[in-house]
Amino acid sequence: FVENSYLAGLTPAEFFFHAMGGREGLIDTAVKTAETGYIQRRLIKAMESVMVCYDGT
Repeated sequence: FVENSYLAGLTPAEFFFHAMGGREGLIDTAVKTAETGYIQRRLIKAMESVMVCYDGT
């Protein structure tokens, strides 16, 4: 937990916890981006045979 501001200065423990939170956020973003891309590829592959004709059917 971080009690102090950057202006007042962080203790070594606060700096560590803040850095740890930032790393967790980066990893979470990277994993979610990969999962989203994988889901999109699966949807595109599953729908590649779907067609819409000129009459809307």
